[in-house]
Amino acid sequence: MVYQLDPDFERFYSFDFDVDDLLEKMPRYSQRFRAKPRLSDWVEPEGRFYRSQSFSGNTKSVPDMSVWALGNLILNERAYRVFSEYIDMAGEFLPLTVNGRAFYMFNTLKVLNGDQVDCSNAVDVIDSGVHFGKAGFNILEDQLNKVEIFKLKEEKLVHSFVTKGFKSLCEDEGLTGLNFLQINCISSD
Repeated sequence: MVYQLDPDFERFYSFDFDVDDLLEKMPRYSQRFRAKPRLSDWVEPEGRFYRSQSFSGNTKSVPDMSVWALGNLILNERAYRVFSEYIDMAGEFLPLTVNGRAFYMFNTLKVLNGDQVDCSNAVDVIDSGVHFGKAGFNILEDQLNKVEIFKLKEEKLVHSFVTKGFKSLCEDEGLTGLNFLQINCISSD
């Protein structure tokens, strides 16, 4: 099984960067990561968790993991310890701080190639004249070759996708903050 990662905005606070701090430390920073390495130019910025309009709780609730902007996974120290060796081959961990505490953003560099995605029934997603990629694609699950987290060029690299193993590890470790939206999978046979 494959899942699209989404933050649980209803039960947990949302993540964002201090934009002034970010631009001061990295003036040429672009939010569009495009699955390109960033670690060599990365200067540890300050982030924050805030109560979004979607939050339905009564008390501050900071998650162990979240998603920022275009599918970038945010991890606290505990989540980092759980996942650092499990997903490090598919991207890079970029350090950041939140209220003086260490957090990490995982920049997903692994992009599935065309023979791992079936787009025969996919449709183009266009909103206000902007092409957002395709929807209705199928992942050829038996072609993943032990990849646990990845992005799709067919989807314009907007979301990060994970395997059942990733989801199970989150659940087994009691890590909070993510919703797992199941994606259609098929076999290449």
